[in-house]
Amino acid sequence: MDDQTILANEIPRDLFAEVVQDIATYSVGFVVPQMGISPNEPLLLGSGTFISYNGKRVIITARHVVDSRKFPTSGRIGLMLSGSVREISIDVGSYSIIRIERGNVEKEGPDLAMLVLAPAIASTLAARQSFFPLDLFQGKEEGRFDPVIGGELWVAQGYVDKYTIKGESHGSEYPIVRYYNFSGFGCPTQRNIRGSFDYLSFPTESHDEYCIPDSFGGMSGGALWRIPLKKEGDKLTYTTPVFSGVIFYEESTSPGVGNLICHGWESVYRHCCNLIDGI
Repeated sequence: MDDQTILANEIPRDLFAEVVQDIATYSVGFVVPQMGISPNEPLLLGSGTFISYNGKRVIITARHVVDSRKFPTSGRIGLMLSGSVREISIDVGSYSIIRIERGNVEKEGPDLAMLVLAPAIASTLAARQSFFPLDLFQGKEEGRFDPVIGGELWVAQGYVDKYTIKGESHGSEYPIVRYYNFSGFGCPTQRNIRGSFDYLSFPTESHDEYCIPDSFGGMSGGALWRIPLKKEGDKLTYTTPVFSGVIFYEESTSPGVGNLICHGWESVYRHCCNLIDGI
């Protein structure tokens, strides 16, 4: 938005709620299918984002999520979708994994991967979930970064294990598990480039009153979104959210304070798009 300044207290609370509802439709949590739950197993494996590009449908995530020994290599994996009470499970044969690159130092990256969905399961999921169209923004986001630019919001989004609740079975064979999809508003403070990948730091600070956790485990593979704002007279709205990065590391700088380290849009639009083109 050009030549306009918007103060934080000018943003109505219902706009935040609308943004969260909008971008949550692209979000997915990888979970242990209920048939595989045991008391000692972690239930939430990581997060991802549904993406479409060049006629293909994929889930973009962090590579260490799919490299985890808990990530199924046979059988089925659970997907937690926005608005769903229970996860759905899909056969691991219904997608292929592209491991883009992973560095030797976790904090420094790179750390990116994609699940390329087979057409049948992609169509099934598309009937329930939205896929963000990278085609519409390829080439428009490259090189774009100004941490103090006016007229936009930034949101880090993914599933947070801290708020996963494993309840009683209530007569069912398996317990009811509630997963928490978290959206945190803020702004990246810096952008770094190493090799052909770019990285953004998104500051965090825990706050019990606003359900901001002190640990963001489970958000790895989740999304960083840029939300352009639009002011028409006295009314403030927003335009199409832009998928702008992938969370892959949580950095703690002091108790309750830290950064989410994310790949930026150049990492996504350059590497992911090029690899999808080659499928």
